[in-house]
Amino acid sequence: MADKKNLCAQIDTALHARVRQEQERSGMTLSEYVEQLIQNYYNMKETTKMTGDMRTMAIQLPEELFERLKAYLKKNNLKQKQFIIGLIEDALEQDEEDTAEQLEEEEPDEPDMDAEEE
Repeated sequence: MADKKNLCAQIDTALHARVRQEQERSGMTLSEYVEQLIQNYYNMKETTKMTGDMRTMAIQLPEELFERLKAYLKKNNLKQKQFIIGLIEDALEQDEEDTAEQLEEEEPDEPDMDAEEE
């Protein structure tokens, strides 16, 4: 068995209730659940290099749409963050291409030098 140490902290009662509810839903013991939360936090911190140039975006989805999304992510072996960032990048790239095309269409053609001489 790996070395273990006890971690004890006072937290707000509403947060405690939320943690316990999610922990029970997970099927893990409280120790397993808290350890996973902490490990996930540090993994995220390491992989995203939580610097001042990162921003958080949160949205709420209808339950049915969320379940469909979870199934899609699982089927395609994607993480939510990876999927959402991909969608945003694709949309922005498409918009930039559309804008560039519009600018090209709006630019007047160079005048025909022969036509001016006549």
